[in-house]
Amino acid sequence: MVNFNSLCDRWGLSQVLSRGGIGRPPSQVLSLISFWAIFLAFALMGIGALELPATYDFITLFFRYLPNILAAILILLVGWLLANFIAQGVLIGAVNAQIRAARLLSQSARWVVLVFTGAMALTQLGIAKEVVVAAFSIAFGGLILTLAIAFGLGGRDLAKDILERRFKKGEEERKDEISHL
Repeated sequence: MVNFNSLCDRWGLSQVLSRGGIGRPPSQVLSLISFWAIFLAFALMGIGALELPATYDFITLFFRYLPNILAAILILLVGWLLANFIAQGVLIGAVNAQIRAARLLSQSARWVVLVFTGAMALTQLGIAKEVVVAAFSIAFGGLILTLAIAFGLGGRDLAKDILERRFKKGEEERKDEISHL
């Protein structure tokens, strides 16, 4: 009656959902979200009707924690859409650059974003914050160290040429400055 799908087509939401890997129309996605929200509300009201002290504490705790859950779900949704977008961009760029492992590179980029998104969602929920921070610090430090060693060993000659050109250029500029005094 509202033509929600056509409105979403005009706003570009349908295209965003399809690029994000969601094959359902926006009206069906909205109906699923509405169904589960109503189901959860009635389930909590049913539990609250029992008037048991433990259930009251549980419902209170749930509603205090609900903003964190919603924020984590939003983080996961945005991260999933971003991961698919980045994967498609990497795939297109790698194919255009004629890289043989374009699909592997694309999937690697997708999983890096998804793992980072999962870690952000866990941090938002307050689950193992220290473990997530430590794991990402170690992984990021290991990646930087790996790249530094790879460039240092594999690109030794290139690094030498770059440094020689840079220092020669710096020496020439200093000589020019001195000669003009």
